Amino acid sequence: MVPSLFTIADLACGWACVVHALRAMAVVIVPAALMVSTIRFRSFKAIDLHAHRANQWLIAVAALAVAVAGRPREVLIVIAHGYLFSGLTGLAVSRLRPDHLGPTPMVP
Repeated sequence: MVPSLFTIADLACGWACVVHALRAMAVVIVPAALMVSTIRFRSFKAIDLHAHRANQWLIAVAALAVAVAGRPREVLIVIAHGYLFSGLTGLAVSRLRPDHLGPTPMVP
């Protein structure tokens, strides 16, 4: 008997299984492609915890920890996709900015 990736039950579900498999592939392939791309993502090195708004960062981190503890699957998916879209948004904004076209010519 030849081992197979699919069983009779998998074949019985039809297009629903195909759609589910394509979604799963997209969840893996899109972030993998972005990891090897040249799109710049912001790091958290620029966050200044010693500023006068440090209490706001502490409250935000505590609220995030509570949210992850309460509904980890949904909150972590939102965080991951938010970070993913932040890189794509930064790329779009940098392309639309007028200074992306190069330096302005100097007038004598």
